[in-house]
Amino acid sequence: MVQCFADPCSVSSCPADPGARCLASYCSEGTFQGEPVGPCEAVYVDLRGNRVNCSVQSPDEDGCACPLNYDPVCGADGKTYGNACEASCSKQEVAYQGECASLPSCAPGSPRFMCTRQSPCNEATCPGVPGAKCITMPCDSVYRGIKLPPCSAIWYDPTTGDLLNSTECFNCPSTYQPVCGRFNRTYETFPNRCAASRLGVTDIKKDGKCQRCNGLECTIGKMKDWCILGGPNETQCWSKKYQCQPIVGGPADAYLGRCLPFPNTTSTSSGRRFRRHMLASQEEV
Repeated sequence: MVQCFADPCSVSSCPADPGARCLASYCSEGTFQGEPVGPCEAVYVDLRGNRVNCSVQSPDEDGCACPLNYDPVCGADGKTYGNACEASCSKQEVAYQGECASLPSCAPGSPRFMCTRQSPCNEATCPGVPGAKCITMPCDSVYRGIKLPPCSAIWYDPTTGDLLNSTECFNCPSTYQPVCGRFNRTYETFPNRCAASRLGVTDIKKDGKCQRCNGLECTIGKMKDWCILGGPNETQCWSKKYQCQPIVGGPADAYLGRCLPFPNTTSTSSGRRFRRHMLASQEEV
């Protein structure tokens, strides 16, 4: 027998089974149902006399039970869970390890700015990252070591808490899924919604090309359709006749071009003169 500082059962609990019965061990060593039991240890058993693992939470209505250890993860819903098991029980995928990042906030007593625009986020887009969120701060703030300007649209990824720059926001896929959108007072065909948004197009008339098309014509860019310059030409323009080319006065970031005929290295008139010269040379021979 050993002398315990307090009754082991009075200073312990079993959240896994609140109705479990407690057995106190006053032996220097021993076993119970094949498992070791230390001195002054509380052993809990259920109604059948079987030992209960008290380090596991009691099952919820769905029969989901998780360990009590705190190993935080951030769920896809932006909430912090005690561990991956708790996130799974809440039917949430783990976005990343650790607690969810808190959004930037204005420091107490810091100066506030009167923003001239009511909601900069309403005028901004981030089509390259589906699910991106936008916030506006009325003050100078710092988030993860990065200074954030006031009264500006600040985009972040809610699944990671990472800030998004303009390159990430407009990193559009090169897949050709045309839409008809209004640009400079006319409706034009764009390779996809993301590319249209990159040019500031918000009025999308319909999915698909603006002009009538048949069969395969509807799945690839034709004459003067917008195209993504960095994408494989065969995914942007009908490669038998057209090539995605930059245009004069096009987007400043050189991201979008137009489907235009392949460039001719020899003009028509010089070509005729070249052919006549070749024929004359052959007659002399």
